[in-house]
Amino acid sequence: MKDRIAEHNKEMWERLAKAAMNYTRPFGRPPKTRAGMRRFMDPRGRLKGVRLAGARVLGQPN
Repeated sequence: MKDRIAEHNKEMWERLAKAAMNYTRPFGRPPKTRAGMRRFMDPRGRLKGVRLAGARVLGQPN
């Protein structure tokens, strides 16, 4: 079940990205430092204390 849901979500995201929906495109450039990257990925600090190194995310770098 989990794989089917993940595949559906991926297909829908790709469809939205192909339609050039503005929220599917990167905004700005990610910083080069680890601290800067954390602020870029979590500007409100909601993931404070969560280990992000090595985590998988929905988006892929260009």
